[in-house]
Amino acid sequence: MERRLVGVLLLAASVLAVVVVAALSPPRPIAGSPQAQPPPGPPTVGDCVPDPVNPNSWVISEYVYPQLRFERCDGLRYGEVVAVLANPARRPATTGSDTTGGHGDPNPDTCGTRGLTYVGGDIPSLYWSPRIYAFAVPISPSRRQQAVGQHWVACAMFRPNEIQTAVERYDGSLRMALSTGNARNLLGFCGAGRDWTTGYVSVCSTPHEFQVLASGTAAAGQISRAELERTCVQFAHRLTALPDVTAAGALAVKVQSIQGTGASTESSGVVVPANLGCGISTVGSRRLAGGLVGIGELPIPWAQ
Repeated sequence: MERRLVGVLLLAASVLAVVVVAALSPPRPIAGSPQAQPPPGPPTVGDCVPDPVNPNSWVISEYVYPQLRFERCDGLRYGEVVAVLANPARRPATTGSDTTGGHGDPNPDTCGTRGLTYVGGDIPSLYWSPRIYAFAVPISPSRRQQAVGQHWVACAMFRPNEIQTAVERYDGSLRMALSTGNARNLLGFCGAGRDWTTGYVSVCSTPHEFQVLASGTAAAGQISRAELERTCVQFAHRLTALPDVTAAGALAVKVQSIQGTGASTESSGVVVPANLGCGISTVGSRRLAGGLVGIGELPIPWAQ
């Protein structure tokens, strides 16, 4: 018994000695030299903005844009990349007596156009363009990315929050949202009452009597009202995909003025030339409790 105990103690002492020697030994050098992790490349169309942002805090001047973090995702997001401009516009060099530099920054307009295309709003029409309660802005590479020569500009789309100091978080992509119907309650211009110049609600899930689907792009005197109404019905049918855009008489497609409210301007703040809207109103006392864009064969979302 004593011999066995002595053996165990000797074995333990040997193991301890090996551990102590290993701990006291200098670290073995590793070949090569330390390298900083390279910055990521440009984002990909469809990448998400995962962090809350405050557009009012952005200092956006000519060719100077905010810097944000992007990541791949398929769920909730605060925004998403709708385009990546590999060769964005740059301030032209000054020559001769011209010392003013560039004459305007085209990148914000480019992002606005690409955002409209991304949600499926590039629907050909002579007189109407979809009203989208969202905006797309240019985003710069980070300082690290710029330091290694990256000069792309990403166009990121956001849905403004009603408090105007943040953006609305939403679930799922806005890609082709005008046909998929995703986020239809967030993207629409819906309102209570019968006067399209007042009464706009923050989301279309709030009970309402009308939804403005499109803005007029022709001066009122350049086209007859009959033609405006005819093309408005066509446009409403395309945007809603309803088999019967009147829902058997429960809805009415109308052309009305949308002047006199902040919601009557495009998201960029530019007033629509004609200040006319193409939309759908309820008939009688019924109200809607959901948006109609891309609703197709789904039931009409009547308020209870």
